[in-house]
Amino acid sequence: MNTKRIAKSTISACLILSIILSIFINPDVVQALSKEVNVNLSQATGDIVFKLVTPSGFIVPTPVGSEMPTVTATPTVAPLQETSPSPSQTLSFTPTPLSSPLPSPEFTSTPFPTPLPFPSPEFTSTPTPEPDSTPTPTTTPIPTPTVSPSPVDTEAPSKPECLISTDRTDTTVSLSWNASTDNVGVKGYYVYRDGVKLNADVTEPYFTDEGLTENSTYKYYVTAYDEAGNESEGSTELVVMTLANNITELNAVANADGSILVSWNQVARAAGYELIIDEFESVYIYETSYLHTGF
Repeated sequence: MNTKRIAKSTISACLILSIILSIFINPDVVQALSKEVNVNLSQATGDIVFKLVTPSGFIVPTPVGSEMPTVTATPTVAPLQETSPSPSQTLSFTPTPLSSPLPSPEFTSTPFPTPLPFPSPEFTSTPTPEPDSTPTPTTTPIPTPTVSPSPVDTEAPSKPECLISTDRTDTTVSLSWNASTDNVGVKGYYVYRDGVKLNADVTEPYFTDEGLTENSTYKYYVTAYDEAGNESEGSTELVVMTLANNITELNAVANADGSILVSWNQVARAAGYELIIDEFESVYIYETSYLHTGF
């Protein structure tokens, strides 16, 4: 008797669980569970066989678009009749559909609030201010400065001083002098030979005259000039004789003490001279004179 009650309670609990699972679980899963319960019950009762049948159309498919499945029928378990158990007796349970279907849950859709339109910013165009028309100032003409002419230089340089001959050969004469001065500046010098200005650019206080004749006499003087062309007075005149290529003048003067002074002309490019006395005595001299005492 206790075994029947336990079996009856177990079957009722399985049916209720199947109904509940049918709401949330796929029908195939529910059917598999029902079969698995049937096997377990058969094994548990030993010689009593229980058969649980799930009628077709028990679980209604979930409507499209619903989040929760809708149950259209719930099987009920008919009360079992108490009979004497026998080894060959089979109990049959036929579920009876519910008289009224469970109410479908109603879902109220809350409309999403329409966003308020964002106000478009208004741009106000600010007019560009027109610049004030300022009258163009009258340009005052700049007076052209009057250029005063530079004073004319009329002062001549000082005349050259100390004109001398520093060297001479048979064809050249070298001259030098002291430099002249001027209020503005000395530009150069003119060299005159025998009264004729030489065509020479002389900017320093020395000059060499070339192309002369041997054993000849020349007269020289020098002037200075400045940038304005003012020319100074001429220097003191200098007389110079070019050298001969041989001895052309030989002089002898007897002194009171019996000595004799012998002199001769300078010979160009001569390194020295040999003076022969009475054809027996010879003296080498590097000057152009010799004093013979005879003692």
